[in-house]
Amino acid sequence: MDDAMDIDSDPENIIDEQRLCTLYAGISADALVSPQGYAHAMSPEDLANTSGDCDLCNILRAEVMPHTVSTFNTYDYGTPQNLRLGLDPQESRHEGDSNALIATIDTPSGIVCRSLEIIYVWTPCGDPASSHGIPVLNTDLISTKSARTFQFIQSCLDECSRHDCTLPLQPDSAQTTPSRLVDVGGASVNLVETGQTCPPYIALSHCWGSNLETYKTTSINLAQKKAAIYPQDLTPTFQDAIKITRDLGVRYIWIDALCIVQDSKDEWAHESVKMGDIYQNAFLTISASHARDGFGGCFNDKSVIGLGETSITITTQTNSGQKSSIIMTSSLPSGPPRVVENSPINNRGWVYQERILSPRIIHFTSTQAIWECRKAYRLESLRPLTVPTTPSLIRRKNILDSVAAVEDWHQEIVKGYCERRFTKYEDRLVALSGIAQIYQNYTKDRYVAGLWASHLAYGLSWGHERRPDSPNPPNRRHPSWSWASQDGYISWRHLSGFSPDVEFSLVSENLDYYQTWRKEFSAVKGGYITIKGRSTQVTQFGDPEVSAFSDVALQMGILSGRFWADNPAATRELSQKLPNSIALALGHIQTLSSSSLVLILVANETQGTGYLRVGYGIAWFDTPSDRVAFWDRCTPEILKLF
Repeated sequence: MDDAMDIDSDPENIIDEQRLCTLYAGISADALVSPQGYAHAMSPEDLANTSGDCDLCNILRAEVMPHTVSTFNTYDYGTPQNLRLGLDPQESRHEGDSNALIATIDTPSGIVCRSLEIIYVWTPCGDPASSHGIPVLNTDLISTKSARTFQFIQSCLDECSRHDCTLPLQPDSAQTTPSRLVDVGGASVNLVETGQTCPPYIALSHCWGSNLETYKTTSINLAQKKAAIYPQDLTPTFQDAIKITRDLGVRYIWIDALCIVQDSKDEWAHESVKMGDIYQNAFLTISASHARDGFGGCFNDKSVIGLGETSITITTQTNSGQKSSIIMTSSLPSGPPRVVENSPINNRGWVYQERILSPRIIHFTSTQAIWECRKAYRLESLRPLTVPTTPSLIRRKNILDSVAAVEDWHQEIVKGYCERRFTKYEDRLVALSGIAQIYQNYTKDRYVAGLWASHLAYGLSWGHERRPDSPNPPNRRHPSWSWASQDGYISWRHLSGFSPDVEFSLVSENLDYYQTWRKEFSAVKGGYITIKGRSTQVTQFGDPEVSAFSDVALQMGILSGRFWADNPAATRELSQKLPNSIALALGHIQTLSSSSLVLILVANETQGTGYLRVGYGIAWFDTPSDRVAFWDRCTPEILKLF
C-alpha cells in the first residue's frame, strides 16, 4: 500500500547530529507553539537559493517553494518576506495531534500559511515539550519480549475496554466455540475439551510454513497432548505465544495446529466453518506477523522506531531553562503501518478473516509491537492513529442495510481477500465463511458459493482486475461461475449503478458441499445452479491480445461487443466451441445504458448438459431502446451452470 506508514527504518535515522544551519539554533517547542511562531529569518526567495547543506532547509525548500510560487502567481499578495514555522492543533490532520509543522509567509498584504504534512514534530518521553501538547515519541524501545512491551499491551487493553470493540458483531445469532483449547495455567501445558461453557482465551494467528508435521495434533497423538505437551513438541512461535498468554494473565490459548485434529477430514471440515466465531470471540489475537513459519517466533531481537526517511533531533532549552528536545520526522501518511501490511503473515488467505473478525490484535512485527482494534492502531513508539483498521471493515448491523452490505461484500471484502495466497484451493470459500455468516445475518440472503442469491446477476459479473502471480491450474475448478474458482485479483463495477436483466432469476441450487453442517459456507466439490434468463448465440471470438486479461472482439450475430476471458491462455480454443457458446444477459450499467453485461458460457462437455463460465463481455447497442428491443426478442430459458 503506497499510503501505508513506513516504520521499517533503522533506529539510526534519529540522531543527535544533523546537517543544520545556524538558522535553527533557537528553534524550540516554546517558539513553535507561540502565536508568532519561530522566525526562520529567511525569505522564500533566499530559501530557494540555499546551498543544500542543511537538511531542514532542503525539506522546506522542496515543500514550501512549489506551493508558494503557485499561490503568489494566482493571488496578488505582494513580495513574500519572512518565513515562520509553528504548530497549530487546529491544522492537525489526525484527531488529537498538534504536530504537523506549519509554514507561514509574511507579505505586505497579510500572511500565507501552509500545513507541511511532510514534517511532524515530536518530543521524547518525559520531555517538558510534551506540556505543549506535542505528541510523545518513545525513543527508548528495547525488544518485543521486554516488560515494557507488555506494559504497552496492557495499557492498550485498558484503553480498549472503554470502547465497544469487544461487542459481538452479530449479537442476535448463536455463537460457536472452539472444541479444544490449550491450557497454559499450570506448570505444564495440555489440550482440554471446552464442553458447553468456553472460558476466555487468546487466539494465535501465524504462518504454518512447511515444517509443522511433527508439531501438529493428529488422531495418533491426541491423547498424549491431552495429558501434556512438552516444550520440544512446540515450535518457537507456539512457545512465544504461550509465554505472551501467561504474561497477560490468560489461562487458555487457541492454536489451530494444536486444537484441531489435522488428519481428520470430518473434524477439520466442522471446525473450519467455526473459525470466524473462534477469532471473533477471542479475548485477544496474537499475530506472529514477522515469522514466515513456526520457527520464526513472535519476538524480535531489537525494536526500532523507524519513522520515515528523515528524522532530525534538535536539543535546546525551554523558556524556563530546562533542557528540551524536539524530533522532526518526515511524512506520516494516513494508512496502516507498512510493517504490518507487508509482513509475511498478511499474504495468507486465512489471515484476512482472522484480522477482520478479531476485535483486538497485537502484531508482533520485526520493528515493534503494534496494537490494532476496531477503533485505532497504537504503536509502541507513538500515539494512537485514527485511521481505519482492518477489523473496522465490517460495519455494525444498525448502520448497514442489505444493499449496502452486498456492495460492501463485493467492493471491500472479496476484493481485498483475493489478493491473498492459498496453499489449498479448497480453502478459498471456507477461509471467508466467518465473514460470510455475519453478512448473511445482515442481509438474510442466501449465500451461494461466494455470491448472494438476491443479487446473483450482479455477483456473476465479476472479472479479473489483473493477472495473478501464477496461471490457473490445468484442472477446472468448481463452480466455474464463482470468483472463488479463480486465482488473482477480482473486481466488480459498483452495485448502485447496476440494473439486472428483468428476466434473470435463480431457479434452484443443486451444489455438492464437503460437509452438511453449515454446508453453504463450506467448500463446493460439484453440482450446479439453475437459472432463468435470456441469451443469444456467440458467433465469433476475436484474436486474443498479447497482454494479460485484455479484451478481444466478440460477435453475437449482428451484435458486437468485447470479451474478457477468465483464462486468457484458453481464448484461442474457444473458437472451436462456437456452436455451443452463448451470451447470457446479466443486466446493464446505468452509465452505459446502451450496452449489456453478458456472461459468456460454453457447453459442459464433461457432464453432457448445462454450461460452464469462460468469461464475461459487453454487448453494444446504438440506443437504450435498441437494447431493450433486442432482449425482448429473446425467449427466457432454463439453464444449468456448473
